[in-house]
Amino acid sequence: MLTVLILFVITISTTFAKNTNRIDRRVLATFKTEFVHATDVSWERQNIYYKASFKLDGRSVMAYFTMEGEVLAVSRNILSQQLPVQLQNELRKGYSNYWISDLFELLTNDGTSYYVTIEDADKKIVMKSTGNNAWGVYNKSRKD
Repeated sequence: MLTVLILFVITISTTFAKNTNRIDRRVLATFKTEFVHATDVSWERQNIYYKASFKLDGRSVMAYFTMEGEVLAVSRNILSQQLPVQLQNELRKGYSNYWISDLFELLTNDGTSYYVTIEDADKKIVMKSTGNNAWGVYNKSRKD
């Protein structure tokens, strides 16, 4: 049993080491500085950016970095009650027959934006906030 446990720990350690070895040291340094209390970190490398998915204060967060280690954006799922009041009101007024299937906050150098996916039986609409008081349609599609 002890041998199995030791092999398991070595495998997990090696997997984690391989996961972070592929990440540029500048990206890791920025991540460790910006997200000191992050846990359960996993990394993905895309062609032009790195993506870190992790827990911060019990919430799921994603951070995107340039290949040189600069933070591009930080995203987290939120509840509709966490939206600015005007955005909540706009959803209630204009889309009361829809339900929310996805909602997240995106922080970039340009500021904070919110994206919401709403659906009814026939349609799926993705909207992006324009400031803290209005929504604009980002994408519309019909369900099959």
